[in-house]
Amino acid sequence: MITANQATKLILRFINSLPHCFAMRVNTMGVYDAKRGKYRRIWDVHSVGRADIIACMNGKYVEVEVKVGKDKQSENQAMHEEIVKHCGGVYILAECHDASDLPVIYNKLYDVVKTEKTKGEKK
Repeated sequence: MITANQATKLILRFINSLPHCFAMRVNTMGVYDAKRGKYRRIWDVHSVGRADIIACMNGKYVEVEVKVGKDKQSENQAMHEEIVKHCGGVYILAECHDASDLPVIYNKLYDVVKTEKTKGEKK
């Protein structure tokens, strides 16, 4: 069994190894507020449901939501997926039950790269 953290790191490493691609992890966790003595959320209404990874892949906006084991996409995440797609972006739901699922996810990501023209490249 692979953890969500492990899967996310491996997917990030894969995207960042591709030419003309950049990806980063999105921090949707809270931060500790010493003044209040508790954790607080750091996101606003526009980031509810945002995926775990955001990327620019060959000029295309991409979000990747990593799900491991029995974890399922939330309603907010499904609504966010529709917004990304409506705006012309790519949203990949990366369901990973174990490491053997990673090649399928990598192929989906690679398809994004090979279907988009590189900036400055002729069609």
